[in-house]
Amino acid sequence: MLPADDSCRILHSMHFALYKLQLNLSRANRAKWLIFFSFLALLTTFDTFHNYVAHRAEGAPTSVALTIQSGIGYWLPYFFLVPAAVFMVERYPLNLKRIRSFVIHGVAGMVFNYVHILIAAVAIMPQRVNLSYGERLFFLLGDDFSIDYLLYCSVVVAAYMLRQYSELKRREVRDSQLETVIAQTHLRPTRCKVSRS
Repeated sequence: MLPADDSCRILHSMHFALYKLQLNLSRANRAKWLIFFSFLALLTTFDTFHNYVAHRAEGAPTSVALTIQSGIGYWLPYFFLVPAAVFMVERYPLNLKRIRSFVIHGVAGMVFNYVHILIAAVAIMPQRVNLSYGERLFFLLGDDFSIDYLLYCSVVVAAYMLRQYSELKRREVRDSQLETVIAQTHLRPTRCKVSRS
């Protein structure tokens, strides 16, 4: 049996470790969304800039305002669809031993794809200003289908990896809580002896 002072120090350090793990877990959750939205914002900026440069190099009549409007119209739906994809991963996590999880995300990827194209087609395209909504829709369907689907797959894989990391942290918190309970159980008899003396 450890002396009372040593037991108290161990118990205090376990409480501190538990608090630190819980803090790291909440930070990891915030970091997950920060990573997703920062990545999307970066893609939006780069894609819009390169579209403008490409159209100017081609000699196409375009303006900065129209290019920015088109870029925002194309990328803004992702800021709503990516959280939905993350929710799907959390609700139906990937399981390498079950084909059902791959079927679910295969279908969800198609839905993700079509919803994005339906919304993105609303924005006017700088290179095809005179196209109707239907023409823009089918243009995007033929041009961006595989890109959208690969983006969904990337989101699912990234969300799955972050989910596994969060689960590992949760296990560490549970293990630390168990160690704290065990330490408290061993500490009670020591406290009783100290109080009697």
